[in-house]
Amino acid sequence: MDRNTRRPLARAQAGHLARLRKADRYPGHTFVSPADLAKHIAYTAILDLLVKAYGEEVARARDVAERFIHEMAKRVAGDRNLDFEGMKQAIRNAIDIYEREIAGGQTQTNIDVIVDEALARARSLVDLGKSGLARAALRRAAESMRREEEERRERYVAGVTALHDRERDIALAAYDGEAAAEAIILRAEAIHGANTEMIARSLNSEAATLYEHGRDRGSNVHLIALIILRRKLLDAASSDDERGLAQDNLGTALWTLGDRESGTARLEEAVAAYRDALKERTRERVPGPGRRTISALRYRGWASARAARRGWRRRSRPIATR
Repeated sequence: MDRNTRRPLARAQAGHLARLRKADRYPGHTFVSPADLAKHIAYTAILDLLVKAYGEEVARARDVAERFIHEMAKRVAGDRNLDFEGMKQAIRNAIDIYEREIAGGQTQTNIDVIVDEALARARSLVDLGKSGLARAALRRAAESMRREEEERRERYVAGVTALHDRERDIALAAYDGEAAAEAIILRAEAIHGANTEMIARSLNSEAATLYEHGRDRGSNVHLIALIILRRKLLDAASSDDERGLAQDNLGTALWTLGDRESGTARLEEAVAAYRDALKERTRERVPGPGRRTISALRYRGWASARAARRGWRRRSRPIATR
């Protein structure tokens, strides 16, 4: 638009604004008669046209889609908290965003076909003055990607679980408790990443299964794997109560396996674990007898069993002949 055209337009705008001020077309204006209301409506329409005309003027100078301008200008003109200068500033801000983020933004991202198609579709809808449909198209694409990610995650978890579970079973069948425990730990870390709480929950679940199988079916290899998991959980414990519980569980695993062995090394480790559990879970932190009593009873049971075992060994010594 040349200078000769802009000057009459500016004078016309100034005249319209003067009439608007005279009519008190501002927030909080009250109408004293039907004629006053009709006059207000008429001048409101004039202001809407002024805003639209200003938007079109800026758009022509900056190569912005005409229908986008019409939609945006209508919304700006509907904000009755803005005066005409405020509305012009809102239009300039909107056009800046359009040029920088919509017209100048990427539509070929190499992220995903869904993303590129949605960005291109949204751009065309904005240019048609259909920003609501543009937003809906982008939201549908995001929802589609979310569903795909959930399905991919489900496949990943199922696949990793199947692979590591088979690795665990092969190790148990080969009587390799250490390898079985390693497979269990790798599965938990592969699924839960850096979420230590979920890793601990997964390892505790596996440990319970190993303990039941080892205790009820007499499988020492399950108990060997169990002891490794219990040590792993003890290392990961972050509070006194967690360490106390982990020590107690480790003691139970060591005691169960040690009670089947001829030596007393694992039984002694079990007693040490129970003693550490007593130190961690004191009466001040855990009211009532609780695990303190349980650990003490286990310690006394171990001591009685060791004494009985020693007595049996003394009685079973060969009698020397004279």
